[in-house]
Amino acid sequence: MQHAKNLILSRPYFTRVPATDEVLVASQYKSEMPGLGVYHFAATRDTDNTYIMVYAPTGRTFTVRTSLLTAQKLKLWWFDPRTGKAKSAGTVQNTGNLTIASPAKGELQDWILVIDNADARYQAPGKH
Repeated sequence: MQHAKNLILSRPYFTRVPATDEVLVASQYKSEMPGLGVYHFAATRDTDNTYIMVYAPTGRTFTVRTSLLTAQKLKLWWFDPRTGKAKSAGTVQNTGNLTIASPAKGELQDWILVIDNADARYQAPGKH
């Protein structure tokens, strides 16, 4: 729980809103969609459009609607909720949607994708 707290406190808190349906892009193939129960993906963003967080409970590929962020460049991070460590996944142009694969594939490989407006210059997720 300490790692989750540190992650949450590393980005603006009072502007955070739940945004799973807004953030995750639906696939035309039902078997490719994040599921329910232990397979339920969850997302949040801030109302100032400076970051998105997506909890991925299994290691797989998914698509995020990055058009919610007004930035031209996005800084990507993978946050490991088991260790509290974040690793950079690079900086990309904001093209409106981002399809990305979790760092580890398979069951019980949960990760949190953090997408920042690169101009916000946030520290690594979990640092505050």
